[in-house]
Amino acid sequence: MNILIVNPLLGHVYGGAEMNDLKLGQGLLRLGHAVSYCRIKSSLSEDLGKKDIVVDMSYSYDSASMRTGLLGKILRNLFFWRFYRKLIHDFQSRLDDFDLVLLTGKPVMTGLARKTKSRVLYSVRGGLGFSGKFGKLNQYLTLRADGLIYWGGCEKDAPEEMLKKTNYIALDPAIDESVFFPRKADMKLRKTLKVKNDNSVIIFVGRLEHVKRVDCMIQAVANLKNKGVNIHFSIVGDGSLRLPLHNLANKVAPGCVTFWGRQESTVIAEMLRASDIFLLYSHFENHPISLKEAVACRTYCIAADIGRVKSIVNEGAGIVIPSNKPSELEEAIEARLSDKLNVKDLPIRDNILGDGWQANGANLISWIVKSL
Repeated sequence: MNILIVNPLLGHVYGGAEMNDLKLGQGLLRLGHAVSYCRIKSSLSEDLGKKDIVVDMSYSYDSASMRTGLLGKILRNLFFWRFYRKLIHDFQSRLDDFDLVLLTGKPVMTGLARKTKSRVLYSVRGGLGFSGKFGKLNQYLTLRADGLIYWGGCEKDAPEEMLKKTNYIALDPAIDESVFFPRKADMKLRKTLKVKNDNSVIIFVGRLEHVKRVDCMIQAVANLKNKGVNIHFSIVGDGSLRLPLHNLANKVAPGCVTFWGRQESTVIAEMLRASDIFLLYSHFENHPISLKEAVACRTYCIAADIGRVKSIVNEGAGIVIPSNKPSELEEAIEARLSDKLNVKDLPIRDNILGDGWQANGANLISWIVKSL
């Protein structure tokens, strides 16, 4: 098949959805399919695919992603609507060159299904919302696609009548088992991460955006340090809040926080193995890949009770904070550091690793042939 993966933020944002699409594309390529990508202009040094479609428009999503509440939702939807309109205006005829279009973004983009002869599948991820004030509108927009891909258990959030109205497949995001697996920590790296030999190491891996609540984690570290807890916080990732977070860390927890920037997956795996605790404290998530990677490396996890977190964290291999309160985050970290439980020897759930990206691609193609 000739497949186009449409994700406006590829090359600008390295979040779960973007990495998900890139990994799925690689799996489809290994199966012998032709894969191209559609995105806005980015700093990528070369095209991701031979027939990439690059939409020439300004990158305004950074400012939109920093807004909370209704205004933030409106701005983010406007970004994807502008992308959709520009794509149709400049490249509508090219869309017909593909057998299949895999679409990631807000539901406003599903109008593509009415503008091309290609079959359009829309990826449904966390935070979309099929109930509440905009639930009916999201349902209507989503169902315009020829088929739906529910990622990481999102089909459980969809009303039963909605599931009956369209063809869909449910897939689990996979992780790279050749990279994320339990192994004895690199002691030289651990010494580097601890900064001082008597420190415990906690780590966060992800985008530095408001939704991740990294500021709350930094404040928790500062409060624990003031209590006399020997702790150092490693932050891996980048985003629009890097400078403000850097300034916050220097103010409330000087010398206790290190920003490592974006790292390759092999480096992240080694850092996870060398750390005592992995933190996930977002406002919302669906099926967080970074959490799955930490669990696969047997790093003890402390995570907020959001999305599918409870289906990922094994009992004993971590703790899920029920109320998402900063005080409970501090208490959980302090309790873990006084606990001698060796999580490296604990089994992980069968569903943690996923089916692998090539298997996901094969399942997707098989479903398309049978259902669409």
